Amino acid sequence: MQDGRSILDSIPIQRERLVTMLFSISEGFVDTSGFQRTVYNGSAYYYSGTVFVRGMKAGEESIIALAKEFETTGSIPFKKLFGSFNCVISQPQQEDALLFR
Repeated sequence: MQDGRSILDSIPIQRERLVTMLFSISEGFVDTSGFQRTVYNGSAYYYSGTVFVRGMKAGEESIIALAKEFETTGSIPFKKLFGSFNCVISQPQQEDALLFR
């Protein structure tokens, strides 16, 4: 376009609310707005979006199933997770956090 705008500026787009999580190495999680939080055996599971394990309700029930398997095997059961989501597992006892989407 001649007025300095991109052709993409003229295409109507539906804007989604961005979900953010602020993290500080020294302070830990600073802002988790937009994320759901489930605690299982001392670890905190933060998630946004739709996450489910087949045979379980989406959300907390599936996160608990994930937590049980993660605690038992030490690995994330990616083949059993479905949906469109972000997930952070905070393990304070190990001073560790895992992020996946």
